[in-house]
This record gives sequence, structure tokens and C-alpha cells, in this order.
Amino acid sequence: MDKLKLMRCLIGVDIGTTRTKVVAYDLEGRRIADAESRYTVRIPQKGWAEEDPDLIFRAILKNLKKVIEIVGNPEGISFSCAMHSLIPIDDRGEKLSNAIIWMDNRGSKISANLKNTQMGMEIYKRTGTPIHPMSPLLKILYMRERERETFEKTFKFISLKEYIFHKFFGSYLVDQSIASSTGLFNIRHRKWDMDVLDFAGIREDQLSYVVPTNYILKGNLYAKKIGIDPQIPFVIGGADGPLSNLGSNAIDPGIAALNAGTSGALRVVSSSPFIDPKMRLFTYILDEKNFVIGGAVNNVGVALDWFVRTFGGKIENLERMAEKIPAGSNGLIFLPHITGERTPYWNSEMNGSFLGIRIDHKRSDFFRAVLEGIAFSLYEIKETMEENGIEIKEVHLSGGMSSSKLFMEILGNLFKKIYIFKEDSSTFGAFLIGAKALGIDQKDLFRYEEFVPEKAEDYSRFFQIYKKNHQN
Repeated sequence: MDKLKLMRCLIGVDIGTTRTKVVAYDLEGRRIADAESRYTVRIPQKGWAEEDPDLIFRAILKNLKKVIEIVGNPEGISFSCAMHSLIPIDDRGEKLSNAIIWMDNRGSKISANLKNTQMGMEIYKRTGTPIHPMSPLLKILYMRERERETFEKTFKFISLKEYIFHKFFGSYLVDQSIASSTGLFNIRHRKWDMDVLDFAGIREDQLSYVVPTNYILKGNLYAKKIGIDPQIPFVIGGADGPLSNLGSNAIDPGIAALNAGTSGALRVVSSSPFIDPKMRLFTYILDEKNFVIGGAVNNVGVALDWFVRTFGGKIENLERMAEKIPAGSNGLIFLPHITGERTPYWNSEMNGSFLGIRIDHKRSDFFRAVLEGIAFSLYEIKETMEENGIEIKEVHLSGGMSSSKLFMEILGNLFKKIYIFKEDSSTFGAFLIGAKALGIDQKDLFRYEEFVPEKAEDYSRFFQIYKKNHQN
């Protein structure tokens, strides 16, 4: 028998915006096998963003099968998933539309009208989710107003993760972490908020039954197809953002998790919810005791990919040329809000722009300005958190953007104390929450290293120019 199949392991699955990743870890947290699939976001019309949940389900099956062929039956399989998706389901369990994902802005007008009202603030205080089109609440309000036929046919309003678990087990279940990002869930009482549901025009029985993040299911309907024992425990897990804090060991006071992938976020763990009087920060549930508080931005990898796709060139070559450009990109400023923006503006109608363009600017100036603008947008979350009295002493970074040396140089000079987490933090967070649910010891599992910029550069003046241009 293969040596790996004799090892005890646990599998973490992360269902992300542009990829699904399956990783097997031994019980000391070392990666022993992995597989992933990438997919693209569908833009059926301007401002909309969808994904096919059946395509993603097939990706999960394929990658679980690949990993299990290598490692055999694991101790369990645990899940992380992107937040804020919505799928209307009919009474036969069939989808009435694709998954409407977090970057969808079709509810922007409804959001703008609700945001600054007393009701909007009350919903935010109860649910911890800012009023924004990303929220499933706003997606439901849009559907009720503009897609009435679909709204009337809907038996259940569920997330992508709920869709996957219904396929696996035939039950409509949602973990508290995913539920807390819907704008429909009372984070203090940890149950669906009846007043918000009344406002949305839906019933509690149109939502899934809420379970803790350590909830275990057995009897997988696709066990034979995957190649596992049907009684292997599946741990429902949580949302990718909160699990990233757990997975990158950013759980103590003063330590924040910074994700820089397709989108970006900065979060700290708290034992209680937090409400920003200006509605700029969110509070989501991590586990049975803890919450995460922070902010998110839309345009990190999205903005970089847009630039390369639009203006051409290879990232490696562009970065090599941009390294020769001084900090501040020769006076060029990039506002990266090409898909609207979340923290601190929560304005889905915002646009991106280049400012200060001169005839002597080259593509390398623009490329560096893009990296600086993305970094400034992430740093603005930190500033917003500190304005609310939330101290951040060090940052634990994960995400695909950490592979860019120049981007890391910029971030390192802005945030000062950064540790790069070597694993995919959401997948590792799923592993950790699964291990805890199954009673597996989790000591000394983290592997990360401090990032020290090769040269110290002062970005404070350029950051202030970046901020000032949002006030014009």
C-alpha cells in the first residue's frame, strides 16, 4: 500500500471566487497532497457577477477524488467558502439562477436608498453586515422588486456552500459563519432576525437550518464517486474570511489577517461584535465564541489582472521594469475601484482612475501605480480600524499577491510588521476547524516568516495624496 495512504490526515476544501482548492494535511499540519480547479466569473450584463454552482460542484468532486486517490480515507473533510453568494432554489431543489456572488452590483440603487436610513443602520447593528449590494439581503430585495417571478417561485434562498452540502447530504444547512454574512442573521442572538426577514419579504422556512461551524455530517451521497467511506465525517466549517484568521494564526489581540488575492480584507478576532457608527466595518462569526471585525476591498488581484489584460505584457517583465521606478510612481496615482468599492466607502458606484498622467509616463509607471493603489486601499482599512480604536501591531499575510516581490516591498513599508503565511490560510483554517471538531490535537502547526523590505521607503505622502483624491 502507498505510504501516504497509511498516514492519518484531514482534508480542507476552500471554495473561492476563482478557484476551488482541496488540500490534504497530515495531523501536524503539513501539506501532503493537493488539487485545484480554476474558473471564471460570468458577467451576463454590466454590474452583474455570477458563477455556475454545478460547475463548482463538479470541480469539488474531481479534486476530492484526485486527493483521496493519493491519501486514502481521511479522518474528515472540512470546508471554507467565499461569502455573500445567493442562489434561489425551487421546491425540487433546482436552481432558478446561477449563484449571484459578492461582486455583483445589481442591487446598487436599492442599497444606496437604504444605506443612510434608520432602517439601514438598524439592520447593520443587528447583522454586522454593512448595507451594500454584496449582501444577500440586497440581492433578495432586488429580486423581489425586479425579478418578481423568480422571487415568487423560490422555495429556498441559499448560498453556494449550502448548495454544495445539499448535493452531498440532501439537507439545507448553513453554518453560523456563512449565515452571519447574509445581512439576515442576528449576530448577537445567533439566529435569523425575524424583523429583517419581514423587511425582506421572506420567511424563516425559506432559509436553511443554522448549525455551528463544527457541525459534523455523515452519509455522503457522492462517497462512491469520490472514493471514500460514506461514514467519513464532513465538517461544515465556515466562511473563508473568518477561517483565514484562524488559518494564519491571527487570533490574538493586535494581530490582523491580511488577505490579498482576488479581493482583499483585513480582520482581527474579537470575543464580541463591533459596530462602527459610520458603518465602515463588518462583524462576522468565526466560531462558537469568536467574531472577526474588519473591512474588505473589491479590487486587488482583480485590478492587477485587469491592467495586464487591458494593456498587455507579462507580469514578470512589468514588475522588473517597475522596480526601477521610484516610490510614488513619478507622481502617478491609481484609484483601484474598478468594480466599485467596499471599505471604507461602501459605494458600489465608485469608479477607478489614474490621476496625474503626464506625457513622460511609461507603462512601468502605470504598473507600479496599480500596485501602490492596491496597497493603499488595503492600508486604508487599517486606518479605518484604528480610527475605531482597534489596535493592529502586526499583520499575517496570505493570498496570491504575496508572490509579487514589488507588491510585498510596498506593503512591507506601509504596514511595517508583516509575516507571510506559507499555506493557503482559508484551506488551512478549514483544516484547523475540522481538526478541532474531530478532537484532533492542534499544537504548533503554523509556518510563516517575517517579511523585511530590502529598502525603507516613505509612502506616507503618497498615501495622503491617494486619500485626498477620494474627497474631490
